Amino acid sequence: MPLHANTKETKDEIIKTAAFDYKENSNNTTITATFDFRMTDNRNYFKYNRKTNKNDHYDTGIYGTIESVKAGYDHTNFTVDYYNYYNYTATGEIQKVNTWLEYAIKEYNMAKQKNKITTFVFPTQELSDGDDAFLNYMRKHRYKHPTAFVASELASMQKLSIPLVFHSGYDLHLYDYNMSFQKITNTNGSFTPSAHDQIMNNKLEAYVKSHDVNAPYLIEVNANSQIMPGTANVHMRAENLANGYYNLYNYNPINNAISYVGRAVEKDDVLSFTTSQKGLFFLTKEKVMKATAKGYRGTYDGKAHTINLSGYPSGSKISYRTSANGTWSTKKPTRTSAGTTTVSYKIEHPNYKALTGSAKIEVLGRNIAKGSITGLSTRTYTGKRINPNVMVKYGSTTLIKGKDYTLSYGENTNAGKGSVKISGKGNYTGTISKTFTINKRSVSTLSYNSLSTRTYTGKAIKPSITVKYGKTTLKNGRDYTLSYGKNVATGKGTVKITGKGNYRGTITRSFKIVPKKPSVSIKAGKGSLKVTAKATGASGYQIAYATSAKGKLKYVTSGTSKTLKLSRNKTYYVKVRAYKTIDGKKYYGAYSTLKPSKTK
Repeated sequence: MPLHANTKETKDEIIKTAAFDYKENSNNTTITATFDFRMTDNRNYFKYNRKTNKNDHYDTGIYGTIESVKAGYDHTNFTVDYYNYYNYTATGEIQKVNTWLEYAIKEYNMAKQKNKITTFVFPTQELSDGDDAFLNYMRKHRYKHPTAFVASELASMQKLSIPLVFHSGYDLHLYDYNMSFQKITNTNGSFTPSAHDQIMNNKLEAYVKSHDVNAPYLIEVNANSQIMPGTANVHMRAENLANGYYNLYNYNPINNAISYVGRAVEKDDVLSFTTSQKGLFFLTKEKVMKATAKGYRGTYDGKAHTINLSGYPSGSKISYRTSANGTWSTKKPTRTSAGTTTVSYKIEHPNYKALTGSAKIEVLGRNIAKGSITGLSTRTYTGKRINPNVMVKYGSTTLIKGKDYTLSYGENTNAGKGSVKISGKGNYTGTISKTFTINKRSVSTLSYNSLSTRTYTGKAIKPSITVKYGKTTLKNGRDYTLSYGKNVATGKGTVKITGKGNYRGTITRSFKIVPKKPSVSIKAGKGSLKVTAKATGASGYQIAYATSAKGKLKYVTSGTSKTLKLSRNKTYYVKVRAYKTIDGKKYYGAYSTLKPSKTK
């Protein structure tokens, strides 16, 4: 609803600037401007219980006590209006101070049973017991609220959940202010509505003077309130202020600082703006501010970077934030790590419209491929996956695995080429792949089972062999091959193991081939036995004899034959084995069968 002040202008000037109702007095010098809407008289909505004497309203109000809401007004827009006939029960001559609000809310609750309530308008002054409410109000219609709305009353208002209007004026006329709250959000204190223009305040006047503020216009809004109960839409009388747009600043005398409230609009002596702040304010004619914002875009270097602003008026206050709902701060945000920060800025100056905008700090990650990689020395096949823990440096800085980069590996099991992939993380981007050599394992590092002594057969002997790496048994034909010496004659036989696949080199293992059981002949003589033995490949023989089958043996080494000097006419038990001398050591074959022989 457009509001217009009670003004002293010519009728023609007012008609030029706005279309609204007006009344002119007898001397044709005063025009009273009004709202563009009309409200229905309360009596159309309520049924009153009047007293016989209509003027006897000290207990019940001018019209008596409301008994009910009249039927037939469903879905009717209705305004509970306490600046016109507001005394009719809600404020009449109530015996207790401030009980008018209790009655007003009761009346509201009765009205909303039958009608759509759109607005709740409060009176501009408190009444005293015994006052003629209506006449008193008419005579003092320019008075403001002399007492505060206390916290409990604000809590009651909060429950109404409709726009609440505090109006200084009579009927639909604006004399000082019209202040509306869409919703009461704060009840932690008292609230005294007020609004004055062209005020005088030493501290505020000193501030605007010291800061060279151009033609400031000083006002106050709810200066005597402990709190603001919410966000107010204010329309206030402001004379001697040209039509147009203005910057509105709130002044804090405690810290001698200002904060930008927003844009205010002056039209026909009515100043309109929105604020959630109270106290002292000043306006300056809105001028457009210019400034240049330069962001930052560069590669991560471990240093902090920020945005830069230039070209703004000297003496401006600059605030920043990095999120849409963040708190404004004069500390300039910085970014060191890779990523993007969008910095919103607000530049405020008393002579200019506040300028807002944003610029980005973009820190690009370093390319990990430009770093140096160490720790990829040649490795040897182990049968397991090889994942070398490499070191990455960027210049003189050693990067941290997991923070600056991650590693991933190829199969890296078999001999040949292994691979590792380094991927940038955090402040580093990109990837780089490196290879390293996995050598074949030498067969000399393997373990082999012992080769047992074999007996001469006249044929080539090819013993099997078990080859292990650690606890893993290798497979012939896949991991190694075997080749043999002639391995027929008595003496030393050989097995050659040659690495294959993931193994390299050769190693020769040997074993012993000893003579088989010799053939034995025994010839008896006088007090002697001549023992003759024969075995292929034997270097010599060992004769063992005793005087009984289980007696203690005596041993004699001989060549092919040997005559034993023994007792006459006595039986001896004899057996013979052949041996082969290998590397200076005798290796024996099996004994022949034990034979009894008697000397002569």
